[in-house]
Amino acid sequence: MDIMAQLNQSQQEAANFTEGYLRVIAGAGSGKTKLLVSRYANLVKNYGIDSANILCVTFTNKAAGEMRRRIRALVGEGYDTSLICTYHGFCARVLREDAGKIFFPENFQIIDTQQQKAILEDIYHKFELKLDYASFERKLKEIAFIKRNYDYVERMCSREKCRISDSVKTTDEEIVEEFLQRQKQNFALDFHDLINFVLYLFKKVDSVASKWQERLNYIQVDEFQDSSGKEMELVNVLSGMHKN
Repeated sequence: MDIMAQLNQSQQEAANFTEGYLRVIAGAGSGKTKLLVSRYANLVKNYGIDSANILCVTFTNKAAGEMRRRIRALVGEGYDTSLICTYHGFCARVLREDAGKIFFPENFQIIDTQQQKAILEDIYHKFELKLDYASFERKLKEIAFIKRNYDYVERMCSREKCRISDSVKTTDEEIVEEFLQRQKQNFALDFHDLINFVLYLFKKVDSVASKWQERLNYIQVDEFQDSSGKEMELVNVLSGMHKN
């Protein structure tokens, strides 16, 4: 199969661009994903790049699965496409290998929104309060605010008993602190934590950051414009665009 056959001239030029930083700006439905798929296949089939060393990140498991399916249709079976994933999926993989370097167990659990709700319901019951929808949404925002950067990660990883929040003065702050402490006790990470823990790990342990930088020959990001600041920080560290 001719990998480039379905691409126009501009897309072919981008798919053949194999050195340095490349950003493709195009509207919805213009073939950005087709370009990424073709470029990936071109790197593997025509340039001999190991697929296990190409990180291709997107935003949802569904999108990652579709990209994986389309790439396999071009390159065939027998290739490691496990790094065609979401940002959170990639961070989970890094932590499964290297979380021990920051004294956090590599068999941690990942909690979703429903599990967060169950934890908060139990905490609210302890405080003799009722968790309604508005309260739940507000608490998620308060927890996310604590996790707006990765300053708290060191306290989450500490084997000593310590406060995680910066302030615990009101009942609302006590509830948030209780939530964080339960996360710590159960080695449970939410989606904010996955990225924050990896950024902290890369900053704290140079050898881990270097290992992943050396492992990844190419990094492709779908829908680049939708990436958050922390997601782009992650990409920049991996690509060596700034020091940890």
